[in-house]
Amino acid sequence: MTARVFSYPEHTAPETNNIVLCRWPRDDGKPPGFKDRPGLVRKVMRHRKTGQIIVRVAYGTTNMDGHKLNSFPVAKIADMDLAGLHQATRFILTEMKWAPWDSRFFRCLEGMQTPVLGRLSDAKTYELATQMRMLEAKLGPL
Repeated sequence: MTARVFSYPEHTAPETNNIVLCRWPRDDGKPPGFKDRPGLVRKVMRHRKTGQIIVRVAYGTTNMDGHKLNSFPVAKIADMDLAGLHQATRFILTEMKWAPWDSRFFRCLEGMQTPVLGRLSDAKTYELATQMRMLEAKLGPL
């Protein structure tokens, strides 16, 4: 028996720089992967044709190897707590995909009302904005 797919209510939509629990889309518009993983929300908007809330998410991994300009680590305990992360995580800023705000792509942890795990601290938000400016200066808009 397959699980029923539903869109989350609009009022639960994440905000930019929230951390969500997602099933990484294989490609934009394609089915999700099978593993729940953290995602860093970069943009939220309404799909022009369907009207559905869609979310642009940066790929998250607990593999902390390879700190480069395109990697954004969240590794300090206070930052991890605010972000709702149980392990140090790095987000790959050049690996971003769009996904609909629904139960196929975003999962709630047991006891939680939404897939939003937490958010970046003000300091990490500033650090991310600085890093994104440097990255986009090198690679162009992401």
